Order: sequence, then structure tokens, then C-alpha cells
Amino acid sequence: MWVILINRHNTVALGVKIKEMRIARGVTQDELASVASSDSPTISKIENGNLTCSDDLLWEIKKALGAENIPLLEGEQESFLEKLHEWYDVISKRNLPKASAIRDDLSAITCLPSEKELNLIYALFECRLLLGLNEIEPAKKILASIEPKIDSLTDIQRYHFYYNKGTFENKFARHKEALDFYMKAFDLTRRGLKESLSLYYNIAHCHYKNGLYSRSITFLEKARELFSSEEDTPSMFHIENLLATNFIRTNCLQTAKTLLDKCYKSVARGEDKTSIGMVLINYGYLYFKAEKYLKALDYLNEAEAYIDQDTDYSLEILYQKARCLVAMNRATSCAPMLKTGIERATGSDLYQSLFMALSHLLSLNQIDSRAYVEDVAIPYFLKTRNFIVALDYCESLAAYYSKKGKGYNGKRLKMVDLARNLYKSMYEGGVL
Repeated sequence: MWVILINRHNTVALGVKIKEMRIARGVTQDELASVASSDSPTISKIENGNLTCSDDLLWEIKKALGAENIPLLEGEQESFLEKLHEWYDVISKRNLPKASAIRDDLSAITCLPSEKELNLIYALFECRLLLGLNEIEPAKKILASIEPKIDSLTDIQRYHFYYNKGTFENKFARHKEALDFYMKAFDLTRRGLKESLSLYYNIAHCHYKNGLYSRSITFLEKARELFSSEEDTPSMFHIENLLATNFIRTNCLQTAKTLLDKCYKSVARGEDKTSIGMVLINYGYLYFKAEKYLKALDYLNEAEAYIDQDTDYSLEILYQKARCLVAMNRATSCAPMLKTGIERATGSDLYQSLFMALSHLLSLNQIDSRAYVEDVAIPYFLKTRNFIVALDYCESLAAYYSKKGKGYNGKRLKMVDLARNLYKSMYEGGVL
């Protein structure tokens, strides 16, 4: 649990808090007095600090204002803070329905602006919940309200802000920006804060999306070390499946297969078809890298039964199947598949580019196709940090130019140099 402490000396009079709650609820003194079985002058005196509120009347006031769980008395802040931390644990385990129900009980703290620290902590935790629920706009507003105060926050408060900001950027597939914020959170853990399984996984995922596979493996191994129970999020399946994907991309195929075998065993008897499909796609990619194309096709065909047609996973299956056919020199069989892929990928710039690049790869003897791969496809894959794809096309062009002979030596060397830099970035953690 991330324990955030509050300033116990920052106390506000009970009457002031009652007045804040009453105004926030849109209740007049007369209305409050009526519901709380009191009278308006008594409420006025309590709010102005001229009368001590009895325990019985305070309870009636709390019920009338829906503030039964809100810290109105001195010393109740610690109890409320503990409830906030319990809520955070539920959020971090992604039990979102339960977390949403708890929020309904805790949200009344926002009616007490004088409790600034508790409101800040509530906002940080609510932001994480909102991001989990994909309620992006309210999460964005919370982040915008906290960002100007970043220098005045404690290390733990900054950790939560940076974590949430990274998750927010991730929602828009801005993986480089997300990684910057996650790494700021990681730097705070290196200054003594508790390590976080979900932070390590998110950093690894961003490194993977940025084409930095060796770095991704490093953080996934850290995540595996922290994993302790089936309640942990992300699950061991997600950690090891992503780890296998990275090992495939770094050509550690036997290690990847061992991980995939474990992943498949963990989901094969379950009802999560998408997870089964993800593993089968990875098996297909593994055997493609091993140049066992028929076996790769078998796994990809099997994966189709588990994946919805309107998802990117379905497009990935189609693309990998087409790659196998290209590698097997089955251009006639591949052409209709590529046409289908281009038609189905109308909503995805990435898969449009993948299918278009692969179709041009079939006709490199044509100058227009070579120009498309070299001047359009490869720059696009570099820009979007799909380095492994860019590398494939660099190597394909280099092999083509090598066969063409001396007249193409300059173009071949250009592709070889780019491929070398890509290898350094992906496999050694260098900067492209």
C-alpha cells in the first residue's frame, strides 16, 4: 500500500466544515435545522463557533448532509485517509465496480475544500479509477488541476501524478510521452518509495511499443520478481506473454517458446478466448521467425477461431499469414489476402501501411514499388517506432539491391547502415 501522510496540524474548526458542507450541498440553515431536528439560530451559532455542537446533533447534521463518513471532527482525518488507501488498493487491483461503489461513499470529501490534502489524495486516486474506466475527460480535468502544483507535492503525491499522466498518454497511444512520465515515477521509487508491479509492466509495455525490446525485457523481469498472487494486476499471463513477444523480436526463440508454452497452459482451459488467440498469434510469429512457415500458418489459422473479426488482432493474423506466403514465394495466393487486408484496415493507418508495404514487396522490380518501400513505408515505420517492421523492409531492400549488383551498391549500403542502427536500438537499448 502507498501510504500518504497528511499534516495533522492543519486543523479547521468544526463549524467552518459544517458550513462548507451545507453550502456545497445547496442547503440553507433553515433546511438543515429542520432535517436535523434543530433550529436555525443553533445552526448559525455552531457554524460561527459560538456554540459547541453536541454529539447527537452532530450525527443528525452529518446524516442530513450525507457526510456520515466525512472527517468533520479533529482526529477523523486519519481514519478517512485509511479508507482512501483501502480504496486505492481496490483500484490498483482493477476491481473497478467495487472501486466505483466506494467512490460514491468517499466523494463527499470534495464538499470540504478546507481539507486540501485529503482532497488532493482523493483526486489522485479518483483519476486512476477514471482512467481505468476510460472516462478520459474528467481524468484530464483532474490532471490539469494538479499539474500547476507539482513542485509543492510530496514525492508520493508526485509519483501518483506521474503514474496517472503516463496512463493518460498511453490511452492515446502516445507511448514515448507515456514512457517519459512513467520513468519520472520510476525515478521516485529509486529514491526510496515502494516498487510497483504495474509501473514496471507499463514501462515495459511502453519500451516495447517504442521498439526498445531489451529494455522492455529488463522491466518485465522486474515485474515478475514482484508478482506475488493471482490478485496482482497485471496477471502473470500478461507479463510472460509480453516477455515472450520481446524474446521473439530479439530472436531468443527457445526462451520465447518456453514462455508461450507456459502462457498457453494457463489460459487453454479458460473462457478468455482473446488471451488464447494472443498466444496462438505469438506462436505463429515465433515459427515465422524460425522460417517454419507452414507451422506458423497452422497456428495463425487456429488463432482466427478465438479472435473477433473487427479487432486489430484479426488484422495482425491476416498480415502474418500474408508474410508467410510471401516468404514461401506464393505471390498468387498472397495477392487476394493483401487486397482483403487493405480493404479491412481502412480505420488503421498502421495496418494500411503494413499491407501496402507487403504488396509492394512482391514487385520490387518495379521502380514505383521500391520507391514506396524506401521513401514511404520505412520512414512511416520509423516515425511510429515500429522498428522491427522497418528492419524487415530494410533487410529486404538490402538483399534486393545486393542481387542487382554494383550499380545499386550505394542504396544497399544505405539500407545496411539503417538496419545496423535499428539492431543497436532494439537489441542493445541504444537510441536511434
